[in-house]
Amino acid sequence: LRQVHEDRVVIFDGNIQRVEEVWREEGDSLITRSPGFALGVFTADCLPIFLYDPQKEAIGIVHAGWRGTAKGVTGKALERMKAAFLCRSADILAAMGPCIGPCCYEVDRPVQKAFVEAGFPWDSISNPRREGKWSLDLHLANSLLLKAAGVREENIEILKLCTSCKREILYSYRKGDKTQGRQ
Repeated sequence: LRQVHEDRVVIFDGNIQRVEEVWREEGDSLITRSPGFALGVFTADCLPIFLYDPQKEAIGIVHAGWRGTAKGVTGKALERMKAAFLCRSADILAAMGPCIGPCCYEVDRPVQKAFVEAGFPWDSISNPRREGKWSLDLHLANSLLLKAAGVREENIEILKLCTSCKREILYSYRKGDKTQGRQ
């Protein structure tokens, strides 16, 4: 997908002639039940989330930066999986990859405002740093979205690696040259 830091979910129907179209579509989540296709997202400091329903053999991949997270992209991907493939939230397995951690991710008032307006418990997903600045935990914010959508806590796995701290093995947009490199 052409990732745009939004909340649009694209469904891939397995039509091989459509593969090239999918590369041009804008969105930050891709779901399918078609075997034989790998789904992926590019991340640098944003959070990759893999969703899997072993009962319906449905998968999804989510690119969750702060904008997509505040707009509920993870929950929207789950809702689309439920609507399109009749998935049940209790069956969903979720795995979160590395992203910039709260140790390094400083955000400002517009980010805070977006999360508060979306109904997130700001004091739970952030910590104050200095006037008008907070550290934000994308893993925790997206865990809350998953749980709110009915995914069981024991079905959520998190690889808590910070892309900014682990630059020897991961790429960080904020700590890199901002022009190249992605997971």
